[in-house]
Amino acid sequence: ALKIRRGIYGEEHTLNAECLDQLGGIETARGMYDPALTHLNQSLAMKKAVLPADHPAIADTLQKLAMLHLAQQNLDAAKTHLEQAVVIYEDAVDNSYPLFVSSLQQLANIYEKQGQLALATRLREQLLATGWRSDAMTASELTRTLYDLAHDHLARGETQRARLMLQGVTSRIGPDATGHTRDMLVDSLEQLIKLSQAPQ
Repeated sequence: ALKIRRGIYGEEHTLNAECLDQLGGIETARGMYDPALTHLNQSLAMKKAVLPADHPAIADTLQKLAMLHLAQQNLDAAKTHLEQAVVIYEDAVDNSYPLFVSSLQQLANIYEKQGQLALATRLREQLLATGWRSDAMTASELTRTLYDLAHDHLARGETQRARLMLQGVTSRIGPDATGHTRDMLVDSLEQLIKLSQAPQ
């Protein structure tokens, strides 16, 4: 398909870049990281050559590059690409745009892993507000965001905020939950018990 489109539209048409994006995403999922990096970088160069610097299509490729670097555990490179993508998305798309939501989720996780809790909390609060107002996040994603926020607040000693988030988690998970969801429920209940027993 890419060869056909190059013949019709020329080497640097954005449709060629979209083909490269799709190919790079497939290669990333299959663990073919070197060709994925080559194809995504080619896509990014094409888009930058023919689109405005703040076009959301550029952010989409940056997001895919970040996912590639995350798959390789290269947090710094992933963070750089996600930060660039988020800057573009914030001015170019609606808050419920799926790749914008995904970028905020992944960037918050990186900030947490690197000890930047204030930044992680800010992004998760932004996600939570977006999730309540739209269908951009699934119910499980909203619950996970509440859970992550609770632990952000616990780490910073903000017990009242943490309690509210933990209560939100427990109210959204049924007793028949399984797997990671059940683990979140059990941990949230245990944290609430600890908070209730702590000196006021």
